[in-house]
Amino acid sequence: MVQTGIRIHLYSNASVHKRMIGYCVAYTPKFGLCNWAEVNFKPFGYFFTYNSPPPYPDLMADITAFSKLAYNQVSPIVLRTAYLDVKSMVIGHYENVKHEE
Repeated sequence: MVQTGIRIHLYSNASVHKRMIGYCVAYTPKFGLCNWAEVNFKPFGYFFTYNSPPPYPDLMADITAFSKLAYNQVSPIVLRTAYLDVKSMVIGHYENVKHEE
Protein backbone atom coordinates (compact mmCIF):
# COMPACT_ATOMS: atom_id res chain seq x y z
CA MET A 1 0.00 0.00 0.00
CA VAL A 2 1.22 3.49 -0.82
CA GLN A 3 2.12 5.74 2.10
CA THR A 4 -0.33 8.55 2.87
CA GLY A 5 0.43 11.70 0.88
CA ILE A 6 2.15 9.87 -1.98
CA ARG A 7 0.38 9.99 -5.36
CA ILE A 8 1.49 8.33 -8.59
CA HIS A 9 0.53 9.85 -11.93
CA LEU A 10 0.92 8.50 -15.46
CA TYR A 11 1.39 10.16 -18.85
CA SER A 12 2.27 8.95 -22.35
CA ASN A 13 5.48 9.88 -24.13
CA ALA A 14 7.56 8.76 -27.09
CA SER A 15 10.63 10.80 -26.27
CA VAL A 16 14.16 9.51 -26.81
CA HIS A 17 15.15 11.67 -23.82
CA LYS A 18 15.01 9.91 -20.47
CA ARG A 19 14.18 11.69 -17.23
CA MET A 20 14.97 9.86 -14.00
CA ILE A 21 14.81 12.36 -11.18
CA GLY A 22 14.61 11.16 -7.61
CA TYR A 23 12.89 12.97 -4.76
CA CYS A 24 13.37 16.72 -5.06
CA VAL A 25 11.76 19.97 -4.00
CA ALA A 26 10.70 22.17 -6.90
CA TYR A 27 9.13 25.62 -6.99
CA THR A 28 6.33 26.62 -9.38
CA PRO A 29 4.59 30.00 -9.43
CA LYS A 30 1.20 28.26 -9.41
CA PHE A 31 1.76 25.78 -6.54
CA GLY A 32 4.80 27.09 -4.63
CA LEU A 33 7.16 24.46 -3.19
CA CYS A 34 6.37 20.91 -4.34
CA ASN A 35 7.81 17.50 -3.48
CA TRP A 36 8.24 15.58 -6.72
CA ALA A 37 10.03 12.72 -8.46
CA GLU A 38 9.77 11.58 -12.09
CA VAL A 39 10.76 8.68 -14.31
CA ASN A 40 10.01 8.41 -18.00
CA PHE A 41 10.80 5.60 -20.39
CA LYS A 42 8.62 5.35 -23.46
CA PRO A 43 5.77 4.71 -23.82
CA PHE A 44 5.02 6.06 -20.31
CA GLY A 45 6.18 8.59 -17.78
CA TYR A 46 5.53 8.29 -14.06
CA PHE A 47 5.25 11.38 -11.88
CA PHE A 48 5.38 10.94 -8.10
CA THR A 49 4.16 13.56 -5.66
CA TYR A 50 4.30 13.81 -1.90
CA ASN A 51 1.70 16.14 -0.35
CA SER A 52 1.86 18.21 -3.54
CA PRO A 53 -0.09 18.46 -6.79
CA PRO A 54 1.48 17.35 -10.08
CA PRO A 55 2.51 20.20 -12.43
CA TYR A 56 -0.43 19.54 -14.78
CA PRO A 57 -3.24 17.75 -12.87
CA ASP A 58 -5.53 17.74 -15.92
CA LEU A 59 -2.91 16.03 -18.11
CA MET A 60 -1.75 13.25 -15.80
CA ALA A 61 -3.79 10.17 -14.88
CA ASP A 62 -3.73 9.44 -11.13
CA ILE A 63 -2.98 5.72 -10.82
CA THR A 64 -2.41 5.65 -7.05
CA ALA A 65 -5.50 3.48 -6.51
CA PHE A 66 -3.75 0.56 -8.24
CA SER A 67 -1.80 0.10 -4.99
CA LYS A 68 -4.99 -1.27 -3.40
CA LEU A 69 -5.32 -4.13 -5.89
CA ALA A 70 -3.97 -7.60 -5.13
CA TYR A 71 -0.97 -8.72 -7.18
CA ASN A 72 -2.94 -11.18 -9.34
CA GLN A 73 -6.22 -9.26 -9.33
CA VAL A 74 -7.75 -8.61 -12.73
CA SER A 75 -9.69 -5.38 -13.06
CA PRO A 76 -10.90 -3.99 -16.41
CA ILE A 77 -10.22 -0.27 -16.77
CA VAL A 78 -10.12 2.45 -19.39
CA LEU A 79 -7.04 4.57 -18.88
CA ARG A 80 -6.66 7.81 -20.82
CA THR A 81 -3.32 9.57 -20.73
CA ALA A 82 -2.11 12.80 -22.27
CA TYR A 83 0.99 12.86 -24.46
CA LEU A 84 3.70 14.93 -22.78
CA ASP A 85 6.90 15.62 -24.77
CA VAL A 86 10.06 15.27 -22.65
CA LYS A 87 13.03 17.16 -24.15
CA SER A 88 14.92 18.46 -21.11
CA MET A 89 16.04 17.31 -17.68
CA VAL A 90 13.82 19.86 -15.90
CA ILE A 91 11.30 18.03 -13.73
CA GLY A 92 7.69 18.75 -14.71
CA HIS A 93 8.67 20.53 -17.96
CA TYR A 94 7.15 19.29 -21.22
CA GLU A 95 7.84 20.76 -24.64
CA ASN A 96 4.21 20.63 -25.83
CA VAL A 97 2.67 22.29 -22.74
CA LYS A 98 2.57 26.04 -22.20
CA HIS A 99 4.46 26.78 -18.98
CA GLU A 100 3.63 29.55 -16.56
CA GLU A 101 6.36 32.14 -16.06
